[in-house]
Amino acid sequence: MFSPPLENAHFACHLRLTPLCGCRILSDCAVPSYFQIWGYKALNLLALVLFLWYNASMEYKSNCNVVYSCKYHVVWCPKYRRKVLVGDIADRLRELIVMTANEVQAEIIEREVMPDHVHLLIEVNPQFGIHKAIKHIKGRTSFLLRDEFPSLKSRLPCLWTNSYFVSTVGGAPIEAVKQYIEKQELYKRPKK
Repeated sequence: MFSPPLENAHFACHLRLTPLCGCRILSDCAVPSYFQIWGYKALNLLALVLFLWYNASMEYKSNCNVVYSCKYHVVWCPKYRRKVLVGDIADRLRELIVMTANEVQAEIIEREVMPDHVHLLIEVNPQFGIHKAIKHIKGRTSFLLRDEFPSLKSRLPCLWTNSYFVSTVGGAPIEAVKQYIEKQELYKRPKK
């Protein structure tokens, strides 16, 4: 049985979807008076429609025991914020990020490589965790890029800083975050 909360409805109640009857209201609801004249069958139907409408835009993934939608906006920088992510290095980094994310079963929804930082919109299995995924991506890309481009070894003691920024994307629509990441190239900071 699946009993999700209806957060965006005009009333708050929980449903239980069943194969035969569609749905049932499990808890007592604060039902507006205009629904009381329709009766509970209409209310159940309306609740089901609202539930399906609310979840139609959500895309869920699953593994053996978890159904999830965990999207994160992640930003990290090279050591000393050096502008080394240009040209062939930036192109190779884009490839390596996707390859490494696939190794940990993470999906890169959007990515932008700037000369002095990287933006990712990534979906990660909650059982694996965002910290392990970013640690793996940063470690693997650093090792491979420094191996392929010896100039990175001479300019930096290590490629990435130890820190990174991460934020869940629950409050903002995914499309808004995608647009923000895509437009990062346009919003370069003015030189002082």
